[in-house]
Amino acid sequence: MNEIRKFNMGYEKSATYIDIENMDIIRIKKIFRDLTRTPGYCVFVDICNSTKLKDNEIHEWILRIRNTFTWAQTLFPFKALKGIGDELMFYITESYLENLKNENPSFYFTPLQMLQALNEFVINDDYQEPIKCAICYCENVYNITFIENSNDYYGKDIDLAARIMEDSEKDTIIMNKKFFNIIKTEYESISNRENFRDIIENIKELPPQKYKGFEEEIERFLLKCKKR
Repeated sequence: MNEIRKFNMGYEKSATYIDIENMDIIRIKKIFRDLTRTPGYCVFVDICNSTKLKDNEIHEWILRIRNTFTWAQTLFPFKALKGIGDELMFYITESYLENLKNENPSFYFTPLQMLQALNEFVINDDYQEPIKCAICYCENVYNITFIENSNDYYGKDIDLAARIMEDSEKDTIIMNKKFFNIIKTEYESISNRENFRDIIENIKELPPQKYKGFEEEIERFLLKCKKR
């Protein structure tokens, strides 16, 4: 590690940096040899028309966003990783779900139950704003962070989840093909299919889409959530 000192707004500050160009490639690989992939489920929740919402009195739009985010973590009972403006991001690792299944099964959610919980959140009308969601099964993800004392996940599959979120719309949940295949397999193997039939039957395949940064076209599926 190297240190560099800068003057900013009259104050001297220092930062450490890695001199990548002068590092031995073998040493670089050795540093990161224990970095393993962290597969799991990436979820984005976005409040629709949130910019227009801010034309209201400040107390009104703050309370409406607060209500929506509170319901997000009630009806979809996982801890949000971070907030991005008027959007929440969740990342639920496979290992975390496996621990719940073994140690606290009453709090365990299967992927199909996760989708059902998101559906309940979307159709909820209790003082929350209309929302849209994305959920993707991710494999190319790493539990790393660049900010001290924080926890984060990076990887190309996280980027993909953010990209396909752009093609969701009000009262819908968009998903990648990997996630769709997982819930389809689960649905076909359970005995209580009637509890999930409306959800499965309302999922439609979308035309493949090309996204910036991805060479292949991405297959996507969309659930149009039905309000009661």
